[in-house]
Amino acid sequence: MSTTRRPVGRPTADTLTDRYVWAVLKSLPESKRTDIDRELRASIADDVDARVAAGATPDAAEKAVLTELGEPMRLAAGYAGRPLALIGPDLYVDYVRLLKLLAVTVIPIVAITLFVINALTGAAPGELIGGTVGIVISVGVHLGFWVTLVFALVERMGVAKKSGLKDNSPFDPDDLPAVATGTTGGRSELIASLVVALLVPVALVWQQISSNFEEADGSPIPVINPALWSFWLPYLIALAVLTGTFAVVLYRVGRWTWPLVAVNAVLTIATIGPMVWLVATGAALNEAYLDRLGWAEFVAAGSPGATIASIALVAIGGWATADSVIKTVQADRSVTRG
Repeated sequence: MSTTRRPVGRPTADTLTDRYVWAVLKSLPESKRTDIDRELRASIADDVDARVAAGATPDAAEKAVLTELGEPMRLAAGYAGRPLALIGPDLYVDYVRLLKLLAVTVIPIVAITLFVINALTGAAPGELIGGTVGIVISVGVHLGFWVTLVFALVERMGVAKKSGLKDNSPFDPDDLPAVATGTTGGRSELIASLVVALLVPVALVWQQISSNFEEADGSPIPVINPALWSFWLPYLIALAVLTGTFAVVLYRVGRWTWPLVAVNAVLTIATIGPMVWLVATGAALNEAYLDRLGWAEFVAAGSPGATIASIALVAIGGWATADSVIKTVQADRSVTRG
């Protein structure tokens, strides 16, 4: 004969204690419910008995004890170690710092680029200003959303706690980290890498469905060559995800090592190599979009624009690899001195 197992803590009677305990337990993982159910009920019973012994009625004592315990959701968050704020105190400073950094770097670059492009296409003054402002606002909203999302996920995955930080602990100068000598850039660098890993697929999809140029039927003309969706764009999106994963691994290791340098070099070559080839052969950008700009000849295969862009990409990849090597050498020297 089979019996149905009652979930731990689910009320079988309409007592305040049963209802309160279930309100706490229902938002906790099953693995924690049994112990917390037993612990919480025992604590409530002891406090109720103490109040009854002091002269209170059982009903009044029970209500007073539960009132003192407070909102069940807040108590459950305490048991689970889960923050009740979107961005908690452990990450808030890094969160604000990264938002400010992106605001003063990415947004001005986007604004100037769009203004120049629209000016070269002969846009009217109103369209020139309005179009630039509209897209800049959209970029700002996206930056704020994705940065906040990544920080919230990191908060809830417990990265701050795993790194040894203490919630709401007073500042102690003795806790200041040593001057970095080849170590990683810390949480800010991790979050920046994760944001980039998210923004790459978002930007690629966004440029496909939103453009300042349209076909005769009203469909947007994407900046990137649509034919690349057959392989290269999904490939680059996958590499962006792998790069974000690598940033998490680097953060957990805490310093650059030679195996990590090798992985970083492979990821860099795998990303920059195809991009250089696509740019150099003139296959990266959409010809229809370039025709609207009047730039088709400037960025065609073998053109000055394609050559300059290819050299810039190689320089970026070379610097990323060289920087990891320099940091690894510095880290090894620091360990040797230590």
